[in-house]
Amino acid sequence: MDPIGILLLNLGGPWTLADVGPFLRSLFDDREIIPFPGGPRLQTTWSRFLSAVRTPAVRKRYAAIGGGSPLLYWSRVQALGLAKRLNAGDSSSLTDAETAALRAATASEAGLPAGLGEGRYVPAIAMRYSEPSAGAAIAHLAGRGCRRAIALPLYPQECAATTGSSLADLRRAMARAPRPIELDVVRSYHDHPLYLRAMAEKVREGLAAFPPEMRREIEVLFSAHGVPIRIAESGDPYVRQVGETVEGLLRELAGEIGPHRLAWQSRVGPIRWTEPGTEEVLARLGKEGARGVLVVPLSFVSDHIETLHEVDIEFREVAEEAGIERFGRSPALNENPVFLEALRDIVLAAAGRGSEPASGARSARERA
Repeated sequence: MDPIGILLLNLGGPWTLADVGPFLRSLFDDREIIPFPGGPRLQTTWSRFLSAVRTPAVRKRYAAIGGGSPLLYWSRVQALGLAKRLNAGDSSSLTDAETAALRAATASEAGLPAGLGEGRYVPAIAMRYSEPSAGAAIAHLAGRGCRRAIALPLYPQECAATTGSSLADLRRAMARAPRPIELDVVRSYHDHPLYLRAMAEKVREGLAAFPPEMRREIEVLFSAHGVPIRIAESGDPYVRQVGETVEGLLRELAGEIGPHRLAWQSRVGPIRWTEPGTEEVLARLGKEGARGVLVVPLSFVSDHIETLHEVDIEFREVAEEAGIERFGRSPALNENPVFLEALRDIVLAAAGRGSEPASGARSARERA
């Protein structure tokens, strides 16, 4: 049977502290996220200026979480776990040898290390603003003989700023490929039953860290990545899908959690963003006398700067200053087996379905 490529799309992050500046410049260069005044010609000027201004502070944040982003490592863990399930029906945890091989891989390697996850389904990682690039991922699949690929964004909720930008970058890379590749695009899986089950497991893990007598009064604060208001008001599905994810989690956790709210994090720059901000809600909860808060990050499927620094360090400080006694975060999905089963289900549905929608996933077929 012909090999099928699996393109795992993600935002990316600096591999080392030296990569922080180039990463920020690549991010600010993207007019699909932040269209600076003056049009495309001034976008580069703005991106150079802002990346130079912000690099020292952002570098300190990455230094505080180990000297670089773990996003590529966790994306590789998820790629290998998915490949093992697809190619060998193997749902076991990664071995020490497999983990060591993933950690030893360089930043530019789009595919898995040789000998790992071999079979009909060939995974490759394409980061939007760092290595490995979409071009490297396409080249890897071409080298493995793939004429068909499934784009699997590691963004559960579809948004122009994430899914849309990654897909546009992928299409540009595919247009430069020596031969056409038939592409099935998974656009979202924000309400896939297994994704919701995996997220619910993580909420329970987070609550278990609080004293039993406090758990029913813990404020559960769902925190999604914010988006500019201009995107939210353009008909983009992201804000709606975040709300549907929360609704699905509340059904999964019926009777297990007490008060809950939704807020938005990672809002930067002098533009209007979705509201309220997570830090603003934490300050409000402190004034209202909340004793404990569990932050549940949404729209993230693995640990990176937004969970390890923004939530664990910055939001914890905000909570402490607000007088909140106990603060916690639900663990990231990372290598959660139920989440990996969700990805397997989505990929198999896309591989066998063509352009028909899979249960709990939105997708389409195109040729690029």
